[in-house]
Amino acid sequence: MSEAEEIWRSRSDDQVIAAADALAEYSEEGEQAIRAELRRRGLSEPPPPLGVCLRCGRSIGDNHPMDECAQCGEPLPSKILEALLQLRLEARRDAATAPELRPDEIAVLAGIMRKTHPWALFVGIVGLVTAGFMIVNGIGNAMAGLRLQNPESLDVLVMPFIFMFYVLTSIYLLRYANRMRLFAAQCQVHQLERALQAQRVFWKFVGLVTLAGFAVPLVSIVFALIIGTF
Repeated sequence: MSEAEEIWRSRSDDQVIAAADALAEYSEEGEQAIRAELRRRGLSEPPPPLGVCLRCGRSIGDNHPMDECAQCGEPLPSKILEALLQLRLEARRDAATAPELRPDEIAVLAGIMRKTHPWALFVGIVGLVTAGFMIVNGIGNAMAGLRLQNPESLDVLVMPFIFMFYVLTSIYLLRYANRMRLFAAQCQVHQLERALQAQRVFWKFVGLVTLAGFAVPLVSIVFALIIGTF
């Protein structure tokens, strides 16, 4: 792991997302580290670069604010300039025609988030506490199994997966609760988007675990039938 990756891994979600909106302010190594951290956390990643600077090779993204390279000052190639101009015109046109949330609509959404936040926070904390009890219980069962020489009581196969499920779901849920709290307090639309993004990540993880819960027994049954035919 590079030094830049270690730095961005220690930053909060809001800091990483803010950096992703201003990639031109960072070096090439910094941009790659920010993109890697966004992928690791399951956050939305900016579109791929439009091209690179002909002098220093710096990547040029679609939100590049200048007509020259931010790293070396070299004027951008004409193709990149044309693409940036087109994107800026489209952004202005979309901003002029896109419907905006009215203040009363934002207030309603903030009220719903404000009421939902305590429950999401409560369930997330309970999940982490449950995971802690599972560690204590697992250690106790392991010691009992070793003392009684009964390996069936070690729970070495199932308990780690259940523990990780509780920990990860709790972390994702607490992240969602934190972003709901920020939106309810400040009523900024971009904070609502981040809260919904955290909710999407939470339900995606739960859905994948649910699919795995159906797939593992089915694979086990098929495997048992195949073994039984020999």
